[in-house]
Amino acid sequence: MKAEDAVCVCGHPHRAHEHHRRGTECALCGPRVCSRYRRETWWRRLVSHG
Repeated sequence: MKAEDAVCVCGHPHRAHEHHRRGTECALCGPRVCSRYRRETWWRRLVSHG
């Protein structure tokens, strides 16, 4: 999976976390909901749905 195809645990693509300024918070959720990019992985899905 390429980085541009990866999805954050907030559900938005990696692209929503790229800015022309410092920081990696989600541009769609905002810093209070998603303060940084965390790639969705199989074990995160298992823990969150388990």
